[in-house]
Amino acid sequence: MQLDGAKAARRYDDYSILRRTKASGDLVGVFHDQPIYEQVIDEYGRAYSYVGLAPLRRDGSFDVGGLGLGEFVLPPGLLYRSEESRKK
Repeated sequence: MQLDGAKAARRYDDYSILRRTKASGDLVGVFHDQPIYEQVIDEYGRAYSYVGLAPLRRDGSFDVGGLGLGEFVLPPGLLYRSEESRKK
């Protein structure tokens, strides 16, 4: 079974969003009332470091096609990079 382009893009978008994280490290700022921590840890114990704000599409959704290797979005728009990808 093949997915149409919109469904395939949506699946990729979902994969690029961090969920169920906990803060780690120092508080470095706030964005849309969301605290920004220098690192977050996901539910599997993987660490991600804050690198900036996520790119957006014209419609306001996250532009996951603009993410670099090992980068993920933490809503409401924080960009984090996997520590594993930094080692490569």
